[in-house]
Amino acid sequence: MEVARLVRTGLLVGLVGAIIHLTSSVVSPIVPFFVIGLLYFLMQIPGGPGPERTPPLFDEQTLGSGLGFGVAAVQGGRPYMEDMYQVVTFNAEDGTSAGSTSKNGAGLNNTAVSSPAADTLGLLNFFAVYDGHGGKLAAQYVHKHLVPRIVSALEQNVSVEAAALDDGSSVLGKSLREGFLQADEAFIRGAAKLGLSDGSTAIAALLQRNGVLTVANVGDSRCALVRKDGSCVALSSDHKPNRPDEKARVCAAGGWVVHQGCWRVAGDLAVSRAFGDRHLKRYGVCADPELTRFTLGPGDSYLLLATDGLWDVVKEPACGQVLSKCSSALEGAKALCTLALRRGSGDNISVLIIDLNKFAASASLSGCGQRESAPAAAVAAHGAVTKRSATGNGTHG
Repeated sequence: MEVARLVRTGLLVGLVGAIIHLTSSVVSPIVPFFVIGLLYFLMQIPGGPGPERTPPLFDEQTLGSGLGFGVAAVQGGRPYMEDMYQVVTFNAEDGTSAGSTSKNGAGLNNTAVSSPAADTLGLLNFFAVYDGHGGKLAAQYVHKHLVPRIVSALEQNVSVEAAALDDGSSVLGKSLREGFLQADEAFIRGAAKLGLSDGSTAIAALLQRNGVLTVANVGDSRCALVRKDGSCVALSSDHKPNRPDEKARVCAAGGWVVHQGCWRVAGDLAVSRAFGDRHLKRYGVCADPELTRFTLGPGDSYLLLATDGLWDVVKEPACGQVLSKCSSALEGAKALCTLALRRGSGDNISVLIIDLNKFAASASLSGCGQRESAPAAAVAAHGAVTKRSATGNGTHG
C-alpha cells in the first residue's frame, strides 16, 4: 500500500470516528451505520483507500537485434498490481528508444541505453520481470534504478579490468552483482527514512551478440528456455526458504525458517532473497543475485521470464507445450496467463516472452545450446529440468 493511500485511509477513518463520537449520543443510532456504509462506498473508488483494479496489459515489440517480445500482465486475485517488467536495448543505432514507452498496467519500460562498456562486452538487451510484495515501491525503484547501477558498474569494471576481459563473463558477473546490491542498499536507505517494508523479487536476462545469455535471479520469479521441439528447461532456481542451501544461509545469518502456509523466513517472507524487506536483512534476506550463463543455439525458440503467479500453477513442460502451439510471443504470453488463471492462480501474473527464432548470433558463437554455469541447485547438463526443493504456496506474505 502506498504512502498516499495510507494517509487517505487514516484521514477517512479519523473522520468517521469523529462523526460517530459526535452523533452517537445525540442522533439516532442509525447514523453510525450510515457513515460506515459511506466509508465502504468510498473504499471502492479507484485511488481511494481500498483495493484498486489495474486493467490487463498486452504488448509486443520488435527490436533491432532481430528479437521480438510479447508481454501479458494481469492483476489476478490480488488487491493491487505489484508486478513490473522491463526491456532495455543497449547502444541502439538510432540512439532513440527501442520501442513503446507506455506505462500502462504493469509498467512497460522499453528504452535504449548508451554505454561504451556494454558495447565492449557485446551486450544487446536486458530483459527483466519484478514481483513486488508488501507494496509497489520496491519494484518501482528497482525498475527505475537497477539498470543504471549495472551500467555504472560495467563502465568502472571494464576500464579497470580491460586486460582480463576475455569473453567478459567475469566482468559482467561482477557488474551484475554490484548493480543489484547497490540498488538494494539505496532503496533500503530510503525505505528506512519512510518506514517502508516493501520488497521485490527480480529475474533478469542479459543477451550478448555472440548468443551468450546471463540470467540473474533474486527470489522466485523464474527464467526458462523453450526449444523448437516443445521442451522447456529452467535457467534459474527459485530462492525458497526451504531450499537446503538457502535455509543454511538464512540460519547462519541468525534467521530461521518455519512453515506458516508455506515456508517463510522468520515466519514472514516466502522467499529468501529479495530487494527491500529491510526488517529481514538481519536474517539473511539479501539481493545478491544467483547467476547462470547459457549459450543459445539454433534449436532454441523462446526465452520466458515470469513471476510466480505463473510458476506456482504452470510448470515448464506445460509452458513448452503451450508455446510450441503459438505463432507469436504475445500469443504465447496471453495463453500462459489464461492457463494460470484457469488453474487457480490468485497472484499477479506477468509473462515476458522473447522470440529467439529470428535471432542471429555473431560468428563468434560456439558451443551452441550448452549451459556454461548453473545455480547450486541446478543440474549442469543442457536439456534437464532444473532441480529445486519442494515449495509452498508461493505467496510473499
